[in-house]
Amino acid sequence: SDDLLIHEYVHILHWNIAGDPNLIPKWLWEGVALYKGCCQWDHLEQLEYLQKEKFPSLREINGQAELQYQLGYSIIEFIVEKWDWAKVLSLLKNNGDIKESLDLSTRALEREFYAFIKEKYLSK
Repeated sequence: SDDLLIHEYVHILHWNIAGDPNLIPKWLWEGVALYKGCCQWDHLEQLEYLQKEKFPSLREINGQAELQYQLGYSIIEFIVEKWDWAKVLSLLKNNGDIKESLDLSTRALEREFYAFIKEKYLSK
């Protein structure tokens, strides 16, 4: 489909910005392709682990493709809404270094991201 082609094309552009995709966290790699490419995971509010507030860490997201696709778009959406697209580009250029790009610890980013998820998607 066209959406899949756009998604994969975004991966190619991402590769040109960041270099070796093996150095980039998978949540960032897939998140950018989902956000700019095609798709948001529908119905985040229906994901049981979010309903139960069992929020996976970025490390856990990085290790599970299903979580990357479920949450990747929303992670990038959060970063763009809180800061701007330039911060996403900084993350790409810095191989996902959160402290360098956002001046936050990974734990602080996770806390702020899940507060965003709760407010935007789970409080309806």
